[in-house]
Amino acid sequence: MTSFVFYVAGTAYAPLKSMQRLLGEPRPLLASARAVGFVGLLYALTSIVLALLGAVPLAPVFIGLRPENYYVWQMIFVIPCILLAWGLATAVVLGPRKRGRDRADVEKTLALIGVALAGSLFVAWVPTAFEALFMVIGMGQMEWVELLSRPGAWQVLYTGLYILAGMAAAVLLTMAAGQGCLPKAGRGKTGAVGLAAATVAAAVFMLFIR
Repeated sequence: MTSFVFYVAGTAYAPLKSMQRLLGEPRPLLASARAVGFVGLLYALTSIVLALLGAVPLAPVFIGLRPENYYVWQMIFVIPCILLAWGLATAVVLGPRKRGRDRADVEKTLALIGVALAGSLFVAWVPTAFEALFMVIGMGQMEWVELLSRPGAWQVLYTGLYILAGMAAAVLLTMAAGQGCLPKAGRGKTGAVGLAAATVAAAVFMLFIR
């Protein structure tokens, strides 16, 4: 399996194994960047499909763009937004580190945060992928909205995947912090840092990505 696909899907279902394998890479930061870029490409391609099919965001738009053109713009800015979330989450995790950490330690943490973010964003991408797929095979967006509006399996699956993605972000970023620059920190401190990093990344996601 291509390594960046492993680090995206693998981190989602076997995070410790994925992170340990990443640390064994000769260039872990490059491997992590490929995983992050792959997830960004998934979002960009899905945005292209939704834009071509005339879809509009189902969630409110906060950044002043017109809903009917939103997916065109998202195709352009989604990868920079994911990189921004990666950088901010890493900054939160590195914030409480002790002085004197070397460059290798910082790069290791950056790499681990990258695959943690890639895994959780992959889970959050799945609902949008379903929407794009159904529209490609002929379902109108209003039919999709009606399907999600009715209590049932699709509504549970759709909302559940976003909840799962948020929970995954908190867990994976906590694990990344523990494996990275905070290996000797207590569980409480590591958990608080991981949750803070996940909150920052989720804020970027909710502000920009639809």
